[in-house]
Amino acid sequence: MSRTFQVLVSLKIPDAVANTALNTIRRRMNLTEVASLSRAEWWCAEFDDACPDPQDRLRALVERTGLFMNPNKHRYQLIEGATPPPAPAGAAHILVVDREDTVGAAAQEAARAHPLAGGALRTLRRGVLWTLAAQPGQGKTSRQIAEELAVSTHRTAGLFSNPHYQDAILPP
Repeated sequence: MSRTFQVLVSLKIPDAVANTALNTIRRRMNLTEVASLSRAEWWCAEFDDACPDPQDRLRALVERTGLFMNPNKHRYQLIEGATPPPAPAGAAHILVVDREDTVGAAAQEAARAHPLAGGALRTLRRGVLWTLAAQPGQGKTSRQIAEELAVSTHRTAGLFSNPHYQDAILPP
C-alpha cells in the first residue's frame, strides 16, 4: 500500500504561457467563448505506507529544495490523493503528462537521494494541469471546449498535448 499526494505549482505573476495559449485559442482557433485559462505544474508523489509523515516530508521537499519550485516566483498547493482536485464551477481541467516522464524521473532520483525524503518516496510524476473556463451561455461548455483542445491533431485543431508523446486526461 502507499499514500499519494499532489503538488500544484503556479506562478505568482501573470503566466505568459497561459496568456499566449488563451490568445491563440481566441484568435487563431476562433473560440471566443473561452473566458480564462490557467496552468499549474502538477506533481504526484507516492510514499510507502510505512512512512509515518509523508505529507510533512513532501512539504519539506517542496519548501526546502529547488526540485519543485522557486519560492520567489511560485506558490504551491498540497493535496492528498492521486486525482486532481475538481475544477472550479463552470471550468474544466486538462492534465497533460509525458509518456516518458524524464523530468519526473530526474526529480524522483534527486528527491529519493535527499535526506528529507527519508527513503520513503516510491514514485514522482510530473505533468501540466490546465484549467479552462468558458463564458456561460455562449454555446459550448468548458468541458466540451476542453475535449476539443486536449489533443493536437492538426495545426488548427487541438492545442494542449502532442499525441506522439503525451497523454491528455480530462478528470471528472
